[in-house]
Amino acid sequence: MPSLQEANEKLATLETKIQLLQWQVDNSDGKSAQIDAFSTGFSRLQTSFGTFAVSCEGAEPYLNGHKLKLRIGNPLNASFNGFKIKCEYGVKEPDNLPTDEAASDAEQMESLKRWVRASARHALSLRRMEASFPQTLVAGAWNYVELILAPTTPEELGSLRISMTTDNISLRAPPVK
Repeated sequence: MPSLQEANEKLATLETKIQLLQWQVDNSDGKSAQIDAFSTGFSRLQTSFGTFAVSCEGAEPYLNGHKLKLRIGNPLNASFNGFKIKCEYGVKEPDNLPTDEAASDAEQMESLKRWVRASARHALSLRRMEASFPQTLVAGAWNYVELILAPTTPEELGSLRISMTTDNISLRAPPVK
């Protein structure tokens, strides 16, 4: 049977895990896409008009920051004239909360403390920016956009989360009868 101190430590660990999980739920709006500046995989970007695909084709040093080459896939049958991108960026987020049930309570607590420190470092590094683009997101096509993040270091591109809004939709005219 665990001592009162061990039970209190276990309770404190569980309370901290619950708080961190709640923070993760509160900060995942489902409308932003997590992308990798150094990998070409794409993510789903949800907007009020539908879902787009987005990826980063690379990042290169630019002035005191970086120029990201974004590729935005518009699978819809509508074009969008002009759009805004909001970007949140910073150092890499820590991996998921470690859960090693075989580890002792002390090991779990130490692992949790390391994760909390890494999460705090990530949260403190976050910056936000917004940019407007006049170009058209062509229907059924990949569209290329350059996004400048400054000032940044390569380490601050470890976490990129973007969202997009557009409110000028363009549909083809119906066939003439």
